[in-house]
Amino acid sequence: MKNAQLPEDRPIPPPRLTARVNKQKLYLMLAGSVVAYGVLYFFLSRVEMIILGFCVVIAIIYGLKQLLVGDSRVVVDERGVFDSRLGFGTIRWRDITNVYVTEFNSIPHVCLELVDPNRYLKSRSMAVKGLLKFHERKNKITPFNINTGVLDTGPSDIYDAIQANWQFYVNKQFTRSET
Repeated sequence: MKNAQLPEDRPIPPPRLTARVNKQKLYLMLAGSVVAYGVLYFFLSRVEMIILGFCVVIAIIYGLKQLLVGDSRVVVDERGVFDSRLGFGTIRWRDITNVYVTEFNSIPHVCLELVDPNRYLKSRSMAVKGLLKFHERKNKITPFNINTGVLDTGPSDIYDAIQANWQFYVNKQFTRSET
């Protein structure tokens, strides 16, 4: 009889992490954008108000969609990392080379570096690919990032979940770097 590994001898996989949009934060952001627009009415020219108004309308539409549909989530499990807001699908553990936390516009982002980013970008149009590359060069942040600003789970918890799962499923460890 071969040396069978007993079930109790197997390592226990890390727990699944699911982070959802914190609706209270989203309400506050939507209300803040409307109040800011009203206050700035007295300080901006007509053209600037039109442009800002357009941005506020887009933000409100996006916020209302998130509030009504409410299916946005970040999932870290045995398959990889999934952020429904990004539209890249599940990023597999074997494709991730590093993870780190950084701030962009004073909002913490959990950033993923990939072996082959084009694998996840291939279904995107040339315009979107170009904008993502421009954003990456200009702002020094990878397009594969999890914006934790409105999530109910903090960046350190998401980082730790990614670290634990990646170490368990790939048996490696990231170099922790936070900026």
